[in-house]
Amino acid sequence: MIKSVTTESYQNYDGLLLSAEITNLGGSKRQIYSVGTGTYEDDRQLVPCILYGDMAVKDPAVPEMTFGMEGIDWWTDVPDDTKPQRKITNPSATILDDVDVVDPETGEITHRAAWRDCDYLISDGSERPWCTDVPAGALIVRKNVEPRTSMTIYARLKSTDPRSMTEITVVRHTNLTTEAFDDASTTIKGSWGKQLVFDPLTLPEPAAGTSIFDTPWERTVSVRLHGAEGTIALADSCFQWLIGDLTAPSGWRKMTDIEKTAYGISDDTAADLTIDLRCLYGEVKLRCYGCRLPDDGNWTDPSLAENPFYDTSLVLKVNRDVYPLPVMEAGAQQELDMSVPVRFDMKYKYGNTQLADSKDELFRNFWKGQNIRTHQKFSLGASPKLSFRPCDYGVGYGDGFSVGCDVAVYAGCRPVSHNGSIVVNDGKMVISPTFE
Repeated sequence: MIKSVTTESYQNYDGLLLSAEITNLGGSKRQIYSVGTGTYEDDRQLVPCILYGDMAVKDPAVPEMTFGMEGIDWWTDVPDDTKPQRKITNPSATILDDVDVVDPETGEITHRAAWRDCDYLISDGSERPWCTDVPAGALIVRKNVEPRTSMTIYARLKSTDPRSMTEITVVRHTNLTTEAFDDASTTIKGSWGKQLVFDPLTLPEPAAGTSIFDTPWERTVSVRLHGAEGTIALADSCFQWLIGDLTAPSGWRKMTDIEKTAYGISDDTAADLTIDLRCLYGEVKLRCYGCRLPDDGNWTDPSLAENPFYDTSLVLKVNRDVYPLPVMEAGAQQELDMSVPVRFDMKYKYGNTQLADSKDELFRNFWKGQNIRTHQKFSLGASPKLSFRPCDYGVGYGDGFSVGCDVAVYAGCRPVSHNGSIVVNDGKMVISPTFE
């Protein structure tokens, strides 16, 4: 007898088409709690949130046979029949049948219906006051959620499988949230974000015959207070600027007179703070406190209380992607004794752009040379341009020489002070540039 190869046969079925969701029939799933008045909007004691289930099961092969939701139960946590405390059930009939009693003369409620104190009610489709016009099985949520929290409601929806005629169970959930809103609270916003990086290479060209340090180096940061009504008028606002200081107990302190003079700050309580960046060195951190003007109309220091604040910082940073290029202007043709003066100029390129000569003040050139034959190195001093005679540095006939340069980049200025006061000349603060 000859045996054939065994062939297995599989049956494929199209999956059921199933949809299930929790719908919101009334009220709002999102509440807003007013800290100032201690009230909710919407208050679910007055406008409850009504949730209902929607479910449909269909066999693609028999489209005319569709089963809808046949049952629903509600839970405060993931449905689990072993934990009945999670399941939401109606209170006793005595509570559900209770009604308000109103004094016919005064119109005041003399007896409040007991069902009004329930967090949850499940409609039975009757005409009782708490479930009028609410479909049977719908969940009536009367609970106000704690501010800044959320509550999850679970629904277990039931229907029938049209193929096997067995029960299908699906679990869905929805979130009810509450946001807190302080009517009297204020916030402060600034125009710089967290940091402003200042690059002197972006400064405009100075006027002919003037220094780049004579161009406008001022930058202005603005702050405004915001409340429930929108932007608070400057006339109704108080501000105080502080400067970062790691030695201060809080890390912040008020500016000294020298600092205010150095940064060109005339008023450290202004909403618009203009700062002269010529004396900026590295990074300076700033903090501005703000508060509403008191009812008596007298300015108060907002930094003395827990008021909102705005933090920012100023960073001076010259772009170091600049490429220095020494250019020989004279001295290529030499005498035998190497006595012809050699002149070099330094040009700075950023990408494909050559920087204007006015930006030369932001660099310090430390020239150096080397005797090619003897390998002896020699310093040629610090200057924007270089001029020297090779023979003065031991370079003789047939030696040859090379010229290089170390370039220090502008890192900021410091005011020159004497006996605790800033030195001023012709009405201008005397500053000393620093290069690194």
